Amino acid sequence: MAPERFIGTRRSLRSVGLLLLTAGLSWGCTTGAYRAPEAPTPEQIPSLEREAAAGPTDVDVLVRLGAAYRAAGRLDDARRVLQQALRVDKSSAEATSVLGMVYDESGADSSAVDLYQKYLAEHPDGPLAKDLRERLALVRRRALQASVKESLAREAQLASTPPQPRTVGVFPFAYQGPDQRLEPLGRALAEMITTDLSQTNRLKVVERLRVQLLLNEMALSAQQRVQPATAARSGHLLGAARIVQGVLDGDENDLLMQAVVVPVTGDSASMGEPLSAHDPARRFFDMEKRIVLGLYQDMGIELTPAEREAVLHRPTDNLNALLAFGLGLEAQDAGQFQQAAAHFTQAATLDPGFTSAAAAAQAAQGLNVAQNLDIGSMVQTGLADVGAANTAYDQWVARVTSFTDLEGLLPGILSRDPVPELLGKEGLSGTGASVEIIITRPGGGQ
Repeated sequence: MAPERFIGTRRSLRSVGLLLLTAGLSWGCTTGAYRAPEAPTPEQIPSLEREAAAGPTDVDVLVRLGAAYRAAGRLDDARRVLQQALRVDKSSAEATSVLGMVYDESGADSSAVDLYQKYLAEHPDGPLAKDLRERLALVRRRALQASVKESLAREAQLASTPPQPRTVGVFPFAYQGPDQRLEPLGRALAEMITTDLSQTNRLKVVERLRVQLLLNEMALSAQQRVQPATAARSGHLLGAARIVQGVLDGDENDLLMQAVVVPVTGDSASMGEPLSAHDPARRFFDMEKRIVLGLYQDMGIELTPAEREAVLHRPTDNLNALLAFGLGLEAQDAGQFQQAAAHFTQAATLDPGFTSAAAAAQAAQGLNVAQNLDIGSMVQTGLADVGAANTAYDQWVARVTSFTDLEGLLPGILSRDPVPELLGKEGLSGTGASVEIIITRPGGGQ
């Protein structure tokens, strides 16, 4: 394609810079024009290694080499050079994100969490922010599961370690009645009690998911979960001084709710009497509040008026919404995030005021998206600016955005004839001459 031409007089030259910049940006958006460099491939490793050897502090080269190693499946090498890049420039967004993704792929979840959090703290609106926020929730979940497995592997050591005082974990309630439709209430009840026991800073409540993951790893039956020995063993693994266990029995017309606080140290004689509430299922929420207030009393905690008001808050009064919420928890605990999102959405639809269900639906959908994110595409996004500064397009833009050369085309004040300008006529020193500007396309004018 022939070079573009602009012919104009001295006055027109004042807008030449804007014209050039607009043309350059327009070309950058056309098909076949400048695009951000593709993520490096394994075939580029030898040349990138030579560049890194020649410039060991060139962060862009190190990041691209790390990405090439990652593409080749050489995750150890990728970690090594990306860590080197962060030592050179700890604020590098590209090194931070790509190293985090390498940790993510290699199963080093805690390290991935740290780097994802660092990126989001420093670049909350960065090109990877949305994907990393969703991925972060998934990797945190994996890190929690790895922590639970590590606790089981260290059970002998943890059994001799005193649990943290004022720390409590809540087991899912075991449903022992004839109506299996009510079974999801056991998990939903554990979530409600966990939330209500978190309303005071005088207790530290173990995250419900952590408790559930531990019980899943221990592969205990519902009957085993309500035994005091199970509570003592689990309490040591969770670092909790007390465990709340309970059962649900009966049907919709006559439902029994029982709970007990089991101290992790000591014998079963130190347990208090089980707390009981007996009512039709439609009064489930009244029963739960009576049980929670009894648990506080058994643990010797007198609530302040503000704490009591927070504990008595009801997230929903709709039993069917709570059942759908319980089904969502079951699906999410099993890693079935799309199904969990559907159940949580159903709960929020049944009761639009059930805000925690709506939040859970959004979180589950995010986990489902994160589970299906392609790390390779994320690396490409993270490398969007790496190495781009040396392209012909960027060099060209750097030149045309400086108007010094254009200004040099204008005659000085002493050599100009102001009369034609005052009369509205064009001309350079009264000659009427024109200046021809030839604009070549970046990279060679083709």
